[in-house]
Amino acid sequence: MLRPLPGHDLHVLSASLEIEPAPMRLRWIPDVFGNSVAIATFDERADRLVFTSTATVEHNPPEAFALTSDDPAFFYPFPYDDEEFPDLVQFVTPQYGDPRGELSAWARQFLDAESPTPTFNILSGMTHGIRDSFDYRKRHEQGTQHPLDTLQLRSGTCRDFALLMIEAA
Repeated sequence: MLRPLPGHDLHVLSASLEIEPAPMRLRWIPDVFGNSVAIATFDERADRLVFTSTATVEHNPPEAFALTSDDPAFFYPFPYDDEEFPDLVQFVTPQYGDPRGELSAWARQFLDAESPTPTFNILSGMTHGIRDSFDYRKRHEQGTQHPLDTLQLRSGTCRDFALLMIEAA
């Protein structure tokens, strides 16, 4: 996947794919996620295979965060109504064990101990914390690794980092 996926805030203005040696045939198909997948067919073997993907995009990101300090979810912790909590409990209950509290301790470092913390600061802090303190590594096994494994190894795939952040939040 060498081409950015267009979305509401990203428009692909141009894209090209150069392959050396040149394929006998190149066709593009969409996958189930809307990605453009190139399938190259070659007529002979080569010692080297080089892909050069170039894209020009227009990126118009939305506002950094839409909540204002008047919104109940602007600061953490935020209350849930007694009526809505039964519907939300499955989403706020961690799905993975944390017997020694390691994941909880990692998550608490992004909270202001003295006062309520803006929700955006927590999520942004976790994102930057992962980027700054963890290493990306390819992992071809299906699924995700346990969040505690990601935390202890300080490495994982994008899907592992997403699960770590979901469980921490």
